[in-house]
Amino acid sequence: MNIKGTAVRAMINYINSHYSDHYEKWLSNLPADSKRLFYQTILPSEWYPLYEAAVQPVIALAQLVGKNEEEIAYEVGRYSAQEALTGVYKFFASLAKPAYIIKRASIMFSTYYDPIDVDYDMLDPRKVMLIFGKHKHNEVLIYHRVKGWINDLVIITQKTEPQIELSIVDHMDGQYSGKFIIEW
Repeated sequence: MNIKGTAVRAMINYINSHYSDHYEKWLSNLPADSKRLFYQTILPSEWYPLYEAAVQPVIALAQLVGKNEEEIAYEVGRYSAQEALTGVYKFFASLAKPAYIIKRASIMFSTYYDPIDVDYDMLDPRKVMLIFGKHKHNEVLIYHRVKGWINDLVIITQKTEPQIELSIVDHMDGQYSGKFIIEW
C-alpha cells in the first residue's frame, strides 16, 4: 500500500510543530529505507510506500520521545486533519457533516491511500461503522492515525468530541482491517 505525499508531509510538519528539537535525531534514527525517503523532498502529489513513509517514522518518533506508538500515530492523524480541514478543505469541512464525509470515505481516503478498501454502514443518524483496510500486519498502526483524523473531522464539523471504538479485524490470510465505530 502507498500513502500520498501530502500525508507524509503532515508527519514532517507534526514533528516540526511538536518536537522540532528532536527532528535531526529522529531523521538519524530512521531505518535506512525510511531515511532515504525523508532525506529527499517529499512531493505532495507523489505516492510513497506506507510502511516506510508512515509507520516506521511513527515508531522511530515514539521511541525517541518515550511515547506509545499508537498515541503518536493518533496525534499525527489529528494534526493531519487540522491541516487539511482548516486549510485546503476548510470550506468543505464547514458545510459537511461527518456522516456525509464518512459515506464518501472510499473517495476521500483514496486521495491519501492507494489501493484502498473502505466500507461503511450507518448504524444510527449519528453513529457509523467504517471498515478501513486491508493491510499487512506491520501496517496496522495506520489505523490509529486514521482514528485521530476521524476524531478531528468530527470536532471540526460538529464542534463535539466523538466516541471512536477501534478494533482490528484479522482476515486470517495475513491481511487486517481497522473497524471503527464512530458516534457523535
